[in-house]
Order: sequence, then structure tokens, then C-alpha cells
Amino acid sequence: MMIHHFTDAGEYTETTEARPDPRNSTRHLVPGNATTIELPAPIEGTVRVFDGDAWSHVTDRRGVVYWTADGSKHEIKALGEDVPADAYLDPAELPAAVPSVSDVRLEAARRLDLIANPYTAQERETWHRQIEEATRLLADPVTPAPFVASRAAARGMTPAELATEIIAKADAYAAAAGAILAVQDELSALDPIPVDFAADARWP
Repeated sequence: MMIHHFTDAGEYTETTEARPDPRNSTRHLVPGNATTIELPAPIEGTVRVFDGDAWSHVTDRRGVVYWTADGSKHEIKALGEDVPADAYLDPAELPAAVPSVSDVRLEAARRLDLIANPYTAQERETWHRQIEEATRLLADPVTPAPFVASRAAARGMTPAELATEIIAKADAYAAAAGAILAVQDELSALDPIPVDFAADARWP
């Protein structure tokens, strides 16, 4: 007599010959996780699973890797699980991602950072004070401006000269930042947003 073994989950593992029962020669020993119920023929792409009463064929795609439209990667690890109908087995077949307004804003922020990168974060925190004092100085050369005055003295400049330089740089930064944010607004208003939205040719 042949007996068919299966795992705790019921998945078929092997077939062996049953040993006679030493206490009853008309019977055979059938261990746990085994059955004498006839095993069906194999079918490609499935495994045979015993549910306690009968065998059935269950889809076996374990180990298959696929990608969903959002670009995320998945691997099938359970019996009976199949590749979704709208999934991709080759990541090269994934449709091009549709850029979002958030993507455009991140690109604009990256370009704004490039303008400010020559200066440390600590120095940038003083820009507001520098501009405030410089503006007052250009309107009234004798107005107190301790921040600008100390920096001007260290650089061998008059406070008014440094104030003029500060305002010029502030205006240049404002113009550059404004141009970047203008492109951000233009791209964000497009539907759909072009996939090459980050190309240098689109930005100032």
C-alpha cells in the first residue's frame, strides 16, 4: 500500500510504501500528515494539497517577482497567490511615472538651494537683519546699523558701501528665486506635467 505525505499546510511532499502493522497483519501503518487517498496527477504550475478529505491542485507561483504600476516590487511567497492581472513581470515594461506638483516643487527647492549653497545656514539666518540694516543705511547714512558696521570695518569698507553690496545681492537672489518659482508655477499648472520637467532647458 502506498501512502502520500504532506506538510502541516497540506502540501504534498513524497510517496512511500506503508509498513504493515505488526499488531494486525491486515492493516498498514499510516503516520500523521499522510493519507492513502489516491494522489492526483501533477499539473504544471500547481502543487497538490490535501485538506483532510481530498487532494486539490493549488497555484504555485512562489518566488515569482513582479512590479505594480506604482513601481513597487513584490515577490509571491504564499501558495494560491498569483500575479495580479495588471502587474508587470519586467520592470522595463513599467509605464513612465506621471510627475506630480510635489515633484515640481521639490525640483524648484533643489534649484533654490543651489543658489544659497555658497553660504552657510548660519550666515543665511542673518540675511534678514543685513537687508534690514542696509535698507535703513541707504535711506539714512547715520542710522545705527551695528551688524553692517562691524562687517564693513572688517572688510575695509564704509557701512554705506557694504549696504549697497548687500542690497544688490539681495535683489539678485530675489530675481533668481522669482524666476525659479515662476517656472514652478507654470509647470504645476500643466496637465499632464511633462516627464522632462526637471530638464535644465525648462529652468532659468
